Amino acid sequence: MTIHGRLARRAAERPDDVAVELVNRGRLTFRAWDERSNAAARGLRERGLRAGERVVVHGGREDWIELAVAYVAVLKAGGVALPVASSAGRDQLAWAMERAGAVALVGAAAPAGFAGAWQASVPALAADHPGGALDDAPAVAPDDPAEILYTSGTTGRPKGVVASHANMLAAHDRPSRADAAPRRVLHCLPPASMVGQGLLLLPLHPEPHAVLTLATPDARELLAAVRAQRPTDLVLVPAIAAALTQLDPAEHHGLDSVRLVRTTSAPIAPATLAELDALFPQARTVNLYATTESWPARTQLQYDAARAGSVGRPGDAAAVRVAGADGAPCAAGEHGDVQLQVRGVAPRGYFEDAGATREVFLADGWVRTGDTGYLDADGYLYLVDRNADLVNVGGLNVSTIEIEGVLEAHPAVRGAAVVGLPHSALGESLVAAVEASAQLDPEELRALVERRLGAAKVPRVMVVEALPRNPLGKLLKRELRERLAGELGAARGGAPPRGATEERVAAIWQRALGVAQVARDDNFFDLGGTSVTLLEVTAAVGEALGVEARARDLLTADTLADYAGVIDAAAPAAAASVPALTRVPRGWE
Repeated sequence: MTIHGRLARRAAERPDDVAVELVNRGRLTFRAWDERSNAAARGLRERGLRAGERVVVHGGREDWIELAVAYVAVLKAGGVALPVASSAGRDQLAWAMERAGAVALVGAAAPAGFAGAWQASVPALAADHPGGALDDAPAVAPDDPAEILYTSGTTGRPKGVVASHANMLAAHDRPSRADAAPRRVLHCLPPASMVGQGLLLLPLHPEPHAVLTLATPDARELLAAVRAQRPTDLVLVPAIAAALTQLDPAEHHGLDSVRLVRTTSAPIAPATLAELDALFPQARTVNLYATTESWPARTQLQYDAARAGSVGRPGDAAAVRVAGADGAPCAAGEHGDVQLQVRGVAPRGYFEDAGATREVFLADGWVRTGDTGYLDADGYLYLVDRNADLVNVGGLNVSTIEIEGVLEAHPAVRGAAVVGLPHSALGESLVAAVEASAQLDPEELRALVERRLGAAKVPRVMVVEALPRNPLGKLLKRELRERLAGELGAARGGAPPRGATEERVAAIWQRALGVAQVARDDNFFDLGGTSVTLLEVTAAVGEALGVEARARDLLTADTLADYAGVIDAAAPAAAASVPALTRVPRGWE
């Protein structure tokens, strides 16, 4: 069945039930959804929309009701919906429209200065048109494209993912109970995302569902809505989940209506899952893992402290495997390429990109997720990192997700993101950007990571006011890398050493590296340091300052100020003179 065919059925069965509600702003019944989309579809046909043409469905969180009408109207008129959130901005909107060849924009007005295809609001399209069924509607089959959804682009340029009507509805076609109690699902997610589009269609499920949404992604407002609206289900992205758990405990009341809490769209720290599970003791807390490309194949796991880092196992309609570089399945515990298998329906594909489709969408319904992970002996999946976010530190592949989980377990950390930046000796070095809710000593976090994960995974820690995120709360690591690289480069402004430790270490660096002076933000390796001079300096610092210096400290804290901070934190004060250095012939290097 098609999406609009499913809506017609629900409108006949439950015409006056609420399908979509924008909390405190309006409601859309199944009857109104069906009739309003019929009228708007007539308006699209009148303006010349032809079967198979792409139409942008444009809007934000405050436009969910109009978006629901516009989306189905495009499908009824024979078109293919191209959801684009209004938060995407003018340039991204224009880029998506051009790549998809969209002929029109329906919904919220485009940003000022936008020059593209014709635009119309839903009321303008529906004006003077009846809401009865379209007798002359173009024939649309379940396997025909319903939408093109562009990926978030957090690790690369967004790609348009094509999904058929059957693919979009596949999650609804599993066995359901006709006598199931109505469910009220509350969220504050944006449109034009894989999760958002799933929630848009959730009311069409055979079991009664009403989907309630907030116009603002605010944790305090979300809890207030739980108390006022009494939802049975909550759908959260990790950023909102973390914010909920950090609110004043005095606000954690009146939440007993919730029976299911689902987290999705991005990795979530095990500590946050544990706190979320405690916040809603009457509910099951379930973490769901999927990608825009792999849907409806996904894995999920009800929170289990024994498997807190897992994203679970697939249901009957999917399968999971981890493959090595040769494509063969990996043994339990072995890291490899995570792939999900779509069963029972045709998988998705990329719009007019045959090369990328072949790379990601494999034979027999297997889809590469772009993640590295492993399966345990019981078939539970654990993610190591996005393939693009793994950091190679001196030949060791380091999971940024693992380090972020440790950092976010600290009570003063609101959020953390770890990236790799170029390093002249190691290839890449680890840098962590941290949002803090209180005064925080970076050395305390470095020590925490070392205790949990070992010295090789200790990052440089920078406290930031806010991490860059997209509307779903996903970390924008490409943007963060550029920002941190720029800040670290700008910080090297030639300030002289400050304090006794920096001055003494600077003197040792000067002799070892043969440089006239060292500023406090100078990087040891940028000044010409190598693996050999690193060992020279480590020995000299240990002797001069009376500490048991470690070579690995200079690999992670590689500026003079950072390295001196590590030495100060690890050793008692000493007052030895700078020893003579044994020069190493440069031919050894």
